[in-house]
Amino acid sequence: MATKQRYAQRYAELGWYVLPLAPTGKEPHGTLAPSGAKSASNDPSTINKWWTIAPDANIGIAAGVSGFHIIDIDVKQGDGIDEWAILCDEHGQAMPLTPYVKTPSGGYHFYFSRPDNPLPNCKLSDNIDTRGLNGYVVAPPSTTAEGAYVWERLPNEGAGFLPLPSWIADLLEAKAATIDNLEAIDTAVAPTPLVELVKRRGFLPSYTLPYLQSTSNKNEDDQRLVNALLSRGLTPEQTKSVFMAHPCGAGLKRKRRPEYYLDLTISRGLAHVKTINPYTIKGQPVEVASW
Repeated sequence: MATKQRYAQRYAELGWYVLPLAPTGKEPHGTLAPSGAKSASNDPSTINKWWTIAPDANIGIAAGVSGFHIIDIDVKQGDGIDEWAILCDEHGQAMPLTPYVKTPSGGYHFYFSRPDNPLPNCKLSDNIDTRGLNGYVVAPPSTTAEGAYVWERLPNEGAGFLPLPSWIADLLEAKAATIDNLEAIDTAVAPTPLVELVKRRGFLPSYTLPYLQSTSNKNEDDQRLVNALLSRGLTPEQTKSVFMAHPCGAGLKRKRRPEYYLDLTISRGLAHVKTINPYTIKGQPVEVASW
């Protein structure tokens, strides 16, 4: 039995849900896992079939359904480890020693037991993402052009998987509530601009509101809102999903190529967010307690 298939079967024996990824890649296998993490299985016959068809497929572990919430630390664009250490220190905790994987780029995946109420994927900082409900990570012994994923602390070492620290769960629950509020907007009141609906829902802190006054330029309205959402902690994917579902008369609605327009708007928003302190927006201090 090929090594990757053997690992995938072992993960399934532990009750974890796996999915085949592209060989030497991170994306779900287009044919065998068309629904991404939702295609994951821990059924031995299904896994045997997948890796018989694609023996070189990398392995993904679906986080939430497997009982995990995984902290994904990136070091390519910055020092995610320093950010992680600062976050832990700010909350009075040493960096938790839970089973973890080192990625080919030098990053880390820290595996925690998820809370009873599964939390969605979210972003903790510029270089720290989390993988939960409907999320997945690449698992050992998968490989990319940069190298291999390796367990540096195995699940059977020490006390096993630590529970997700409560302060992280609190942060993620707050972000999840934010996303739920935005997705619950009633579009029946259109053509009221999305920005006005968001303000009524109390989704954004009050300090952002002066910068979200409607203008005659719908493109500018969209850009202002994207900047605020990204600053608030939504990922680009979440921001895009919300806008595609709730254009509400904004500039997006009038574009022939709405996805291209939105991608461009989000790219500009990301550039804007990187130029400001994560705790300020256009020079206005954030009331951290309100987050």
